[in-house]
Amino acid sequence: MKVKELIALLSETNPELEVVLSKDGEGNSYSPLADHSFGQYEPDSTYSGELRSADHSVEEGGCERKDINAVCLWPVN
Repeated sequence: MKVKELIALLSETNPELEVVLSKDGEGNSYSPLADHSFGQYEPDSTYSGELRSADHSVEEGGCERKDINAVCLWPVN
């Protein structure tokens, strides 16, 4: 899903609703949204990959701001 698709979906939604994230595709557990970060997503397959955070330096395994291609939503737990 792209940010523009999420914005369109959320713009039609009650703004007072809580945002929760599923632990996995099967819905084995859920957690409220706690935070977000930006980074460079590198897929390993069509369903998973790695995120190099823009909050860390390249030397620490992060990415440069110009390489950001994704936003990551972080659950409380």
